Amino acid sequence: AITPLKIVTDKIKAYELFENLEKKYDITILPSGGELRDTLFRVGHLGNLSVEDNKKLIDALKKELEWKMKVIIMA
Repeated sequence: AITPLKIVTDKIKAYELFENLEKKYDITILPSGGELRDTLFRVGHLGNLSVEDNKKLIDALKKELEWKMKVIIMA
């Protein structure tokens, strides 16, 4: 399963976040394409993931986003 997350700021683009997480932290999130490329990314949470994997993602997101922006979980 995946959860889509929408970036609602112009300070960082979703695709840039995807690239930064992969290069700096060896974390792969799912980028969107087309019209949603700059505003939406998806996080997978199915399979052999541990609490530590999720903590690593949250810590990396905190560092990259510096909590200057809002991320809205899309239902």
